[in-house]
Amino acid sequence: MTAAPISAPDPAAVHDEPGMRRALEAIAALTRLVQDAIEDGDWAGALELDVRRQREIADFCAALDPRRCPPEVLAALSELLRSNDAMVGAVLHARRGLEREADTANVGRRAVAAYHDGAAAAQALPPANLR
Repeated sequence: MTAAPISAPDPAAVHDEPGMRRALEAIAALTRLVQDAIEDGDWAGALELDVRRQREIADFCAALDPRRCPPEVLAALSELLRSNDAMVGAVLHARRGLEREADTANVGRRAVAAYHDGAAAAQALPPANLR
């Protein structure tokens, strides 16, 4: 899953309202793509997109002048943080599910091995009339 390239925000443009809005919209679009990849179980795609998203967020924040940061930008960044927390929760939930499936598969493998070992041991015993 590859999204269209997004250029790093120009520090001068970030502080004009349209430039700031475009940069935040691009980050929000990447965030939605990451969320979609997670929901689809496309872990490689989610990782690739999230690396880009993190870079975009870092570039955006590096270009900000805290003295000129409007409250709307802070609200948008807070929303990104909330989305990030939700994505982390979804990934952890999926991970726990995969771990449960792996545990179940391992229990089944051990049961098959024990059954096989028991059957082999029973076959190794002499017939009942020879005991």
